Amino acid sequence: MSKAKTKKTKEPKDETEPVLNETVKDESPETDSEKTTEAKDSQATDPKVEPVPTETINIADIQAQAAAKDGAPSETPVIHEPPSVALLAQVKAAEDAKLRALAELENVKRRTEQDKINFKKFANERVIEELFPVLDGFGMAMKQVESTENKEVKNVLQGFEFIQQMLTQFLEKSGVVAVEPKVGDEFDPNLHQAMSQEKSEDAKSNTIIRVMQSGYTLNGRNIRPAMVVVAE
Repeated sequence: MSKAKTKKTKEPKDETEPVLNETVKDESPETDSEKTTEAKDSQATDPKVEPVPTETINIADIQAQAAAKDGAPSETPVIHEPPSVALLAQVKAAEDAKLRALAELENVKRRTEQDKINFKKFANERVIEELFPVLDGFGMAMKQVESTENKEVKNVLQGFEFIQQMLTQFLEKSGVVAVEPKVGDEFDPNLHQAMSQEKSEDAKSNTIIRVMQSGYTLNGRNIRPAMVVVAE
C-alpha cells in the first residue's frame, strides 16, 4: 500500500523549463548568414524596400579614361584607304565639267560685250542708209550743171555743194566712209558689186572699167557696196 501511495504523490514535471530555454535561444545573437537571409526576405515581402542597384564596370570605359589621361587618342585610328580608279575618274570628270562651264561662261560674257559694242556702232545703220539716196541725188545734180556758164545756176550749185559737205561731215562723224573705186582698180567682192562684165582690150581681166554708184562702209562694215562694171 505504501508503494502505491508513493507513486501517486510523485511531483509532476515542471513545464516552464522548456519555455525558458526557448526564450534564451531567441535572444542569442544572429549570425551574418541569418541577417542576409532576413534582409532578402524583407525585400521580397515588403514592397516599400527598393533593391540596391549594382554598379557594372565597363572595361572599355576604363581603358578610354586611361588613354585620355596619357594624352593618347581614345578612339582607334582610322585607316584611310587610297581612292579607287573609279573615284579618281569621277573627280577628273567633275573637274573637266567645271572647266568647260567656266569657259562657256567666259565666252558668253565676251559675246555679250561684243553685242553691246556692235549695237552702239550700228544702231543708226538704217537711218544712215536712208540718207544715201539724198547724197546720190546731190551727186547727179552736181554733174548735170558742172559745165554751165549761168551765174544763177552756179550760185545754186554752190548751195548744193555746201549742203552736200555738211551731210558728208555728219556721216563721217557717225563712222561712215565712202567707197569710191577708180577705173583700173582690181575688183574686190567685199566692197564692190559687179553689175556686168564687158570685154575690153585696154583693161586687164577682173578690173573695174566703169563706176556706176559709190559705196559706203559703217565702222568697217560694208553697208552698201559700190556698183561697178568689170572687164572680162
